Parts: sequence; structure tokens; C-alpha cells
Amino acid sequence: MNVSITTFFKSKLYVLNKGDSRVTSIKDVAKLAEVSTATVSRVLTNTGNVSIKNRKKVLDAVEKLKYYPNSIGRQLRKMDT
Repeated sequence: MNVSITTFFKSKLYVLNKGDSRVTSIKDVAKLAEVSTATVSRVLTNTGNVSIKNRKKVLDAVEKLKYYPNSIGRQLRKMDT
């Protein structure tokens, strides 16, 4: 199977909104779930105290938006300078 790099990145690393060239972000998830970005982060990393109600709201928003963390962004964020 011959897949171009552009196709690979679009299909594996980015989830694009229909008709929108913007990448779905943690802010989009927080807005849809009506919680803070910190709460979304806590749910995704399974750390901290998050109520069951808010956890469900975040996970529902993640599923609806088909969000998953961008591995390249995460690697860049964790790099030491």
C-alpha cells in the first residue's frame, strides 16, 4: 500500500472538522463539554479529582469531536531546551 506522507498525517495525527481546516483541540472539547481545559486534561491523563458527571461530559465530547491528542504536539511540549 502506497500512502503519501500528507495522507498519513491527515488520517493519523489530525482530526479535521467537516468543512474546517482547523485541528480539533482540547479547547474545543472543553467548550463542548462546558468544563475547563484543565478538567479535560485531567480526564485524558486520568489524574486529579474529576466528578463522574464531568468525566462523562468530557468523554462524550471527545467521542463526538473524534478528538485524540496530537502526538507530535505532545512530544514538542515535553522537549527540554
